[in-house]
Amino acid sequence: MNRQLFLEFFWVLCFSILSYGCDLDREQGVQIYNTIDATSLEHIKKIGIMEKNEKPIAYYDSTLSMDGSNIFLLTNKRVGHFKTNYDKYILLDNIKNIGHTESLLEDRIIVVGKSGDKLIISIETDGELFLKELQEQLEKKRPR
Repeated sequence: MNRQLFLEFFWVLCFSILSYGCDLDREQGVQIYNTIDATSLEHIKKIGIMEKNEKPIAYYDSTLSMDGSNIFLLTNKRVGHFKTNYDKYILLDNIKNIGHTESLLEDRIIVVGKSGDKLIISIETDGELFLKELQEQLEKKRPR
């Protein structure tokens, strides 16, 4: 087999392996409000993490396959990290402060609760959007 043909075969094989199990019809990144797609809403419903009076504000699936097994979710009541056998969230009313750092690979949002507990949100795509939505929700909760 000549070198050019081998390289073409190699790249097709690599792309096939990488895309296997990936949902190429859905966009990676933060989804907000009414742009949260039906599949993502189904993941939220399936794992039963929202109460009846909660509304999703921002959703981020950090898996390559976008299967809902590792998500960050902001609702009108709380912000949390939900993955298989692990749920950690902080109620918006119990947030003391939030911090934000950026790197070439991700945005990292650090949420600190009034009791000192911390939630670290790592978002590779559209982290600033998640942060903005979180800040807006906190602003709504502040007494006027």
